[in-house]
Amino acid sequence: MSKEKTSLSFDPTELKHLVDGTHHAFIWSTNLTGVASVNATVQDEMVLEITSVGDVIEDKENGTFYGQINFTALFIGYSNITVTLYDAKGYMLAEEMFPASVILSYQNLSDIFSQIIRILVAISYVNMGAAMDFSVVKDIIKRPVGPIIGMICQYLFMPLISFALGKLVFPDNPMAQLGMFLSGCSPGGGVSNMWTHLLGGSLDLSVMMTFVSNIFAFGTLPLWIYLMAPLIIGDKDFVIPFKDIGLILAFLAIPCLIGMACKMFLPRFARFLERTLAAISIFNILFTFTFGVYSNLYIFSFFTFKTLLIGFLSPFLGYLSGMLLAKLCCQSWADTIAISIETGVQNNAVAYIILKLSFEKPAGDITAVFPCAAIIMSPIPLLVAYIIKKSYGFLAQSKSQDITDAKTEKSVTNGSISKASEKSRNQSSPDELTASGETGGADNPAADLKDDVV
Repeated sequence: MSKEKTSLSFDPTELKHLVDGTHHAFIWSTNLTGVASVNATVQDEMVLEITSVGDVIEDKENGTFYGQINFTALFIGYSNITVTLYDAKGYMLAEEMFPASVILSYQNLSDIFSQIIRILVAISYVNMGAAMDFSVVKDIIKRPVGPIIGMICQYLFMPLISFALGKLVFPDNPMAQLGMFLSGCSPGGGVSNMWTHLLGGSLDLSVMMTFVSNIFAFGTLPLWIYLMAPLIIGDKDFVIPFKDIGLILAFLAIPCLIGMACKMFLPRFARFLERTLAAISIFNILFTFTFGVYSNLYIFSFFTFKTLLIGFLSPFLGYLSGMLLAKLCCQSWADTIAISIETGVQNNAVAYIILKLSFEKPAGDITAVFPCAAIIMSPIPLLVAYIIKKSYGFLAQSKSQDITDAKTEKSVTNGSISKASEKSRNQSSPDELTASGETGGADNPAADLKDDVV
């Protein structure tokens, strides 16, 4: 029996922004007659769980039937609750879907992480400013080939790479495409400076490229979004957070200027800051991959092989394209490292902010999973390169030490042999010296006398 047209209604009229781990209930009602039982199911059992379905109650005065359904919000996401009414013979009278959305309960923990990492990044930027070489900076300004190459890679290659990857890997998921595309349009991130320092690249060029990249973001981000977003998600209006981008730029500039002032006026303190830069950089990375991961655990529930794959390929292709273009332009190896890293490592927090402002919860949180995948996967090639670099340096140092030890041992051995020889000659008998010819010659009268006797 097909379901009839009915005015099956719910109270409350919508279930939006339910906090995970909380319990809820709603009342269904209908003007149909003969309702004997009711059933409720959920579309996604990871998001919602039906805990109990109340009995059908008849309101004879109004000629309606109603009942209560209890459920629990389990996890961030969307899910429909389907309510089905049956008569006494088990035939379906009506069926309606009631949409619901669930948001996170531990937003405060994520906010704490964000505040701490901002402080740590600010400290690292003070150290970076103290480590800058002003003569190198002047040369870069006079001949800005490196920053120009970086801008081409950052704002031409990366948006196109991320757009193509989104279309290829998620052809039927426009939200995933949008998340990856905005990640590719983001400016250079502060962590790129840390990795550049750890891998022996030009820190001065890296910091300058980060500044220039964030300045260009004011124009390139809106341009790319208005050009390509309609091809991804249609005529959706996006909110471009110019204020937040400006705050990010100031957040990067002010600590760096403090470090540069220390370099000029407190050189001894600046040398201390420079020596601690590597340790602070490593601590920031470890902090991100421990507490940062813990405070955003929900993200991992959305990770699939495709999500991790595209999160890895986007920055990896950025590293590769930046390196190839830099080498084609005959850049030094230190500059090539800086350009490559600056291209692949991006400030995905900008993409995250845009998604959060453009979509209501939990859509913004779910879409932001894809920039977060890039954040998590982008350090992997750099970490591998760092391990190779350190291993190669250790092996080279060990080999050099072995060669030095061998030379020292050979020198000691040769010296011992020479001393032994000299001692042997001093202790030899006259007959032995005569036989060897060491006592003969024109200046040896004994030898001449012996010859005459013979």
